[in-house]
Amino acid sequence: MTRGMMMILLRRFAVPAACCAVAIAAGAGPTRDGLAARAPACVLMDTNFDGAHDREQCFEDGAAADQFVAGDWNRDRRVSLGVRTSNCVRMDDDFAGGPEREQCFGDGAAEDQYLVGDWDGDGRDNLAVRRSNCVLMDTNFDGAHDREQCFGDGAAEDQYMVGDWDGDGRDNLAVRRSNCVLMDTNFDGAHDREQCFGDGAAEDQYLVGDWDGDGRDNLAVRRSNCVLMDTDFDGVHNREQCFGDGAAEAQYLVGDWDGDRRDNLAVRR
Repeated sequence: MTRGMMMILLRRFAVPAACCAVAIAAGAGPTRDGLAARAPACVLMDTNFDGAHDREQCFEDGAAADQFVAGDWNRDRRVSLGVRTSNCVRMDDDFAGGPEREQCFGDGAAEDQYLVGDWDGDGRDNLAVRRSNCVLMDTNFDGAHDREQCFGDGAAEDQYMVGDWDGDGRDNLAVRRSNCVLMDTNFDGAHDREQCFGDGAAEDQYLVGDWDGDGRDNLAVRRSNCVLMDTDFDGVHNREQCFGDGAAEAQYLVGDWDGDRRDNLAVRR
């Protein structure tokens, strides 16, 4: 991931974006397609690992969205939110709660999964859709895929994940099998690193983030409201952060919310 993304790759949350990215005029207000804004959903973001939220972002018609995603959409080094409804993702660049860009890609609910990553190392995150074991990646917001990578066994995998596993500035894929994650670093469809961490299906959630700002993403496991983070691929957690209310939260997200190059947690309510 670019410093953070997102990513929201857990099967339970990143469930199942075909045309083009559309800039949305500033000041357009909380309306879309001529309709009044739906009820917002709010995300509480922690930026310093103290377990208290430092920023709150509410996104218009978030409550009606199929999925919340997080990415650095404009290359400002801060991760912000997007909401997916069917095959379109509305992206907020400035934490104001209204979208600056809309991108439609893929076939919505017909896709196995929507993913977010910086696929070409240009500093901007973009969308991808997974179809079985193949992931179609868009790198320029035009709604057409620019790269296809096939990796793993599709629905037989416990989870597909995205991260910059080697610090080269490009995100790539990984698949989780129980408590072990097989990571591809060069888009060749073969795993280059394997990391085993946590207890597999017994964990509430697996997350990905650059927890220490070294430019490489690593794993974390969530147990209720506490997240155990590994920073050095040794399978032992180096940091524990407790935040939010565990299963009572609608979603846990990961992102570099303040541009300090370290990813941190957020909860959606």
